[in-house]
Amino acid sequence: MPSWMPGSDYMTDFRKGDPYVKVDQGYARLPGAGYEAIHPELKGLDPEDYPHIARLRILGDIAPYSREYQREAGIVRHQAAKDDEVRAEYERIQEQVRQTKESTLQTGQRHFNAPVDTIEGTVKRASVAGLELEEYPGRTFHLSSVGSSMADLVGGTWCLPRAHT
Repeated sequence: MPSWMPGSDYMTDFRKGDPYVKVDQGYARLPGAGYEAIHPELKGLDPEDYPHIARLRILGDIAPYSREYQREAGIVRHQAAKDDEVRAEYERIQEQVRQTKESTLQTGQRHFNAPVDTIEGTVKRASVAGLELEEYPGRTFHLSSVGSSMADLVGGTWCLPRAHT
């Protein structure tokens, strides 16, 4: 990975190991041939030489909390003052990052702001569709509606919002 990618001081170290398996669809979201296939304007460029706006686009997607993202945002913000196209792309990236951060920060509120029923049971079947408990035949509890705290996991308890069971 190029020097402008986050290293060991970030949540995900993109400089060690295989960075392409560290994020979903890494082949298309990280610097390299896959990303260049989607962004032909970068074809043939060494990732170290990607323009700052391309670096910002990548970092905003995979490392919006990194120092590297902040550094590239400062550079592009300066460039945007002189170039309307860069400004438009910069603002689009900033909005995407804002939405990502807002979504990430409010995840807990979305899952735990509704009343919950605590149930116990023996898992009869588990699949991508959800869980079926022996004690509730014919009912599937969808995994997207399962909430748990560390205490719940240790105690073996899952909380299911009423509206989603």
